[in-house]
Amino acid sequence: GLVLLLAVTTLSSALFESEANECAKKLGITPDYFENFPHSSRVKCFYHCQMEKLEIIANGVVTPFDLKDEHITGEL
Repeated sequence: GLVLLLAVTTLSSALFESEANECAKKLGITPDYFENFPHSSRVKCFYHCQMEKLEIIANGVVTPFDLKDEHITGEL
């Protein structure tokens, strides 16, 4: 879990923007909702949705994730 979190957080936020917007719209999540209810099940569903769209999770299982395959460097 920690390795996955570190891999995900090192990526540029632009990579997540379209997926995040789509998931937020689907679940009715607003910035205020994130701030007021950060541990709610809807917020957890948002992150799950985002990871599925990024193919980090498939069928409820974490898929092998290699940054080299994504052509992503450590530079931001």
